[in-house]
Amino acid sequence: MSQRSAAALLLALVVLAYGNSLGNGFVFDDLPLISHNRSISDFRRLPGLFLRDYWAASQDLHEGAVSPQSGLYRPLVIAGYSLNAVAGGLQPFGFHLVNVILHALVSCLLYFVALQRGMNATAALVAAALFAIHPIHTEAVTAIIGRAELMMSAGALAYFWFAGAGKLRPSCLALAFALFSKEQGLVLPLVLLISEWTRPKERDWRRYAAYGLILAWYLVFRWIALGGFSLPPVDPLVNPAATAGTWVRVWTAIEVAGMYLWLMVWPAALSANYSFDSIPLAHSPLDPAVAASAVVWLCLLGLAVRGFARGARIVPFSVGLTFLTFLPVSNLLLPIGTIMGERLFYLPSAGLCLLAGMGIEYLLRRASSLPNAFLWRGAVMASLLVAGTALVLRTAVRNQDWADNEQVALSMLKVVPNNAMAHALLGYTRKMQDTPETRTQALQAYETALRIYPEYVRLDPVFASHYGQLQFLAGRPLNAVRIFQDALTTHRQWSTMHYNLGLAYTKVGRIAEAEKELREARTLNPADADTYNVLSHVLLQQGRFAEALAAAEEALRYAPRHEGAQYYRALAMEGLAAQAATQGGQPAP
Repeated sequence: MSQRSAAALLLALVVLAYGNSLGNGFVFDDLPLISHNRSISDFRRLPGLFLRDYWAASQDLHEGAVSPQSGLYRPLVIAGYSLNAVAGGLQPFGFHLVNVILHALVSCLLYFVALQRGMNATAALVAAALFAIHPIHTEAVTAIIGRAELMMSAGALAYFWFAGAGKLRPSCLALAFALFSKEQGLVLPLVLLISEWTRPKERDWRRYAAYGLILAWYLVFRWIALGGFSLPPVDPLVNPAATAGTWVRVWTAIEVAGMYLWLMVWPAALSANYSFDSIPLAHSPLDPAVAASAVVWLCLLGLAVRGFARGARIVPFSVGLTFLTFLPVSNLLLPIGTIMGERLFYLPSAGLCLLAGMGIEYLLRRASSLPNAFLWRGAVMASLLVAGTALVLRTAVRNQDWADNEQVALSMLKVVPNNAMAHALLGYTRKMQDTPETRTQALQAYETALRIYPEYVRLDPVFASHYGQLQFLAGRPLNAVRIFQDALTTHRQWSTMHYNLGLAYTKVGRIAEAEKELREARTLNPADADTYNVLSHVLLQQGRFAEALAAAEEALRYAPRHEGAQYYRALAMEGLAAQAATQGGQPAP
């Protein structure tokens, strides 16, 4: 089969496996990063995206002018979202289409890199095909925010390809593309060095000096954008191992590393999230899951050493690609933002696919040397076809789990029923449906999440906002007051929470306290029409008509069609007119 035919086959496999994802909507983190992100729809803001935190422009309207630093710097990904939005608007189809195209590109690049590194055509095609259809990649491909993995991986494999062809400038550009897409790109020169270690003539140190300059250039931009090199904040809800002590984190990271390997072999139970309380923390290297994982990973490293000894560069390259690109996101060296995420294994899995391709090619060779070789080769090919069909079907079914937030939440609860975030997400989706029945279901889901993770209200203001609002709707305003007060003990800078508490105080008749919270919300987010609207209502209740009129007009300044503000402005004007009449025609002071 020619290389062009092989690439066409890989494209067909990607379409077969991921074509049904094109009808999905925005889900999970797609919402704050894309559909609610006001910066990506204005192409004029594109240059500024290179000097901002990855999450900087994704705050909710009530959050205020500045969102918390995530410690992530991925300007090319945000720029890609912006180009998507400018070209086709904020419609999910276009975003999903780009993700599928990128996955097809990465699969083809893996095939070409494998050929370049000495694999025969059969092994390279099997490896790339396995990568193209494997269900563990659905989070990276089907969830739009997985684009960071796709872009970084495309840059990484292009970097290896150009470097292997001795093309310095394109390889430097590819390395920069990977780096500015995701932080894992920092380890790529080391992967390349390992693959060239058995070929001394290919090691041109001047070339590595150029790569070092690219790394330095990236670090300077990152330092400017983030204001330093501080590590990303770690949320104990999302990564409970991070705050459980160094050795617990390490043992748990080794356990989780084994879970990734198992999902490569048996991808039956996949989850969009593994936060508290999905994965039991490991407390000893003798825990069976920790020990088993360590043995398998050590075997992989041993395979790389054996490849070194034999001068077979494809083996150390494959293992190095898996091990080194996984290491930064493994929680072994430093805690990261999540305890586990299937998307994080997107590029690392490529190395395992290369090993699998070599394994299949070895079986075919052995079969050819046996009596009745035709039958043995046919059995291997039939098994490969059955396994491939099963993977395609599993991927297609898994894509539907990402159709919308409700499906994401329900699919998570099937795999990790004690996941607090899954219950919270289900509660959010039920709340958004806004019927008496679904509001009751939402409240139950939030209360289940709170039972699993009692600190949820205090540590997650978004959760607190929705949970408190549901208490309002259930006729329990005092409960809502307590929820918002608890949330403000740790989130004083979130204008949403001050707004919610002000509204809650209004409902229970604590007018002076309501005014104080609303004014604080206005200070933190001076452009929010709803805050001015409720403040106008509070001032009206105190008979301060002139101030109420000013607040209503401020609301209309930011939202000219705001019906509540129009109503309160009319009431304020009536109040002023009545005051003027009672004071002999003199305007009230």
